[in-house]
Amino acid sequence: MLKKWGRSDPDRKEGVFLYGPVGTGKTHLACCAANDVIDEGLACIFLRVADIPRADSDALAKLWDSGFCPRLVLDDLGSGKATPRLLECLFSIIDGRAFKRLPTIYTANFRLDALADLLDGSDGADLAGTRIASRIAGSCELVPIGGKDRRK
Repeated sequence: MLKKWGRSDPDRKEGVFLYGPVGTGKTHLACCAANDVIDEGLACIFLRVADIPRADSDALAKLWDSGFCPRLVLDDLGSGKATPRLLECLFSIIDGRAFKRLPTIYTANFRLDALADLLDGSDGADLAGTRIASRIAGSCELVPIGGKDRRK
């Protein structure tokens, strides 16, 4: 499935959501898929979610521009504090890429429902996490990654 990531196939979802415990190789798998498409001459950007709040807004807007960023790996969803800026940027990136059907790999330590709850926060007033999770579910194959922490 990751081998065919980012290739045109109308019967397939354009993205992959890899989730599972810490240290099980999700980022490694995502980087392998990215390297595979790069080796074939296709562009891919890798971005850690923790780096989003420090990024320039114009640079982030290019992440849903198919000419600039045809493939994206967005690593470690749910890590760090869910600030309003982070949630706004995440939603814009994920919604823009889903709308344009741009191939994207997401990694997280949480299932989508748990990620939605985490991003919604204690009051869940604006449902940002629920909206993000819904777009990921609609545009991605959900792939659980199991096993022990390989870093230990």
